[in-house]
Amino acid sequence: MTRKYKKKLIDEYYLQDAELAGSFENAIDQLLKNDIRITKNRLKNETKFKSAQLDAFYRFHCKEKKARIEMNCTLLDKKIWKYKAEKAGKTVSQLVAESLHQTYIVVPFTDKTRKEMQQVINERVRFNSLLNQAVKWCNTHKSGVEAIQILLELNQLNKAFEQHDLRVMSILAEPLVDHKFRVARVDPLDVQSWR
Repeated sequence: MTRKYKKKLIDEYYLQDAELAGSFENAIDQLLKNDIRITKNRLKNETKFKSAQLDAFYRFHCKEKKARIEMNCTLLDKKIWKYKAEKAGKTVSQLVAESLHQTYIVVPFTDKTRKEMQQVINERVRFNSLLNQAVKWCNTHKSGVEAIQILLELNQLNKAFEQHDLRVMSILAEPLVDHKFRVARVDPLDVQSWR
């Protein structure tokens, strides 16, 4: 039995384990979701696989070209892809695979972002009602120095939320400015980063 054949048998053994396959695919999904570059070391840290297990899954998922994607495009687009691939001295598949890693995706200010902002505004409304209840409670149950101390702390909290409200309103007023900060991976709702 040759070394290459033995390695192939070991790979097949690991690849047939549904639990290992699921955890490897979940690790890839998590890295993609968090926009983290997928490398062998990163996958090893995420999955905690042994070296042979990781080699089998990494080779199958990341090295061997077994998956196929079909794309709908115009005849003009097809000719352009073929022309560019020919000009680069590559196949269309190679050109598309290389362009995948060099593509820069811009996420516009979408309805999803608007929904997120609406949720933030709803939380602010909820906070205001809780703040009013706390102030009423202070007025009826606390007296003197205790009430003043609590009211001062609530006032500071209210000022912080007012700054937050201004930030939310500026995002809604100028979504393109917010978009530039999202691309730079700055939390758009973080008040400190906008000062």
